Amino acid sequence: MEFYSNGKLLISGEYFVLDGAKCLALPCKKGQLLKIKPNTFNENIIWESWDIKKNLWLSAEFDLLSLKILKGDKNSVELILLKKILIELKKLNPDCLKTPVIIITQLEFNLKWGLGSSSTLINNLAKWSKTDPYKLLSLTFGGSGYDIACANSNSSILYRKINNSITFSNAKFFPNFHQNLFFIYLNKKQNSKNEISRYLKLKKPLQEKINKISYLSEQMTLVENQEEFNEIILEHEKIISDHIGLNPIKKEFFQDFNGEIKSLGAWGGDFILASSNNKEEVKNYFKNQRLNTIIPFSELSI
Repeated sequence: MEFYSNGKLLISGEYFVLDGAKCLALPCKKGQLLKIKPNTFNENIIWESWDIKKNLWLSAEFDLLSLKILKGDKNSVELILLKKILIELKKLNPDCLKTPVIIITQLEFNLKWGLGSSSTLINNLAKWSKTDPYKLLSLTFGGSGYDIACANSNSSILYRKINNSITFSNAKFFPNFHQNLFFIYLNKKQNSKNEISRYLKLKKPLQEKINKISYLSEQMTLVENQEEFNEIILEHEKIISDHIGLNPIKKEFFQDFNGEIKSLGAWGGDFILASSNNKEEVKNYFKNQRLNTIIPFSELSI
């Protein structure tokens, strides 16, 4: 059996999506594959995770009944978390781990990129076990669930979660100036779980600010002019900056960039979105900053 889920990028609504703001999210062309095979070697669960370069980056063996780690680094953060995921999966559907299996995952993107190695795993496991991926996410990584919606979508989405009620709809986000948009990897992986925890300790933003972020998310899907899009970025960054107490990424590191820059997801790591009408200037600027992963919008957008 094989299952596949799309990766994701959060274009707008970061942080505030946890308080009910509408966010704009983009499924990616790159995702993760899950394969399930009968284990004919022994009576256990064998796990193998392979990266984009076909290197085995995580392997383990679990006892079928207790899910005790039999092989692998028992102190590994990844394995401890993986064990928790399997335990919760078994609680949601005891039948899915009744027989010995080999579980193989294959990433299509760099593990460090933050494109959804966790959410695609959760979604694939939920598909296999016929369980609720949002429930499995809440029991393991937490978060708003927009990444689960992206994992199953073939279109950009406008997503909102208020309390336990989730709504999302397809949205057109492929601007006519998309050739002037670039995703740049900051060479830092942000820990989403820690960032969620930090944000939730802050005072909840005013409802008018939540509504404004929702409005800006919608406007991003409608705008036809790059200058207007850049103005939306500026306003969005200021609202988030004022609330979380961090400088916008452009002000912090790229003040002399000729264009606008927006953080995507948790601030301080993973990808940023650069909006500029000079492709070569973008490449030269970020390469001079020793940031060499520069991906045109159309290469990641599904």
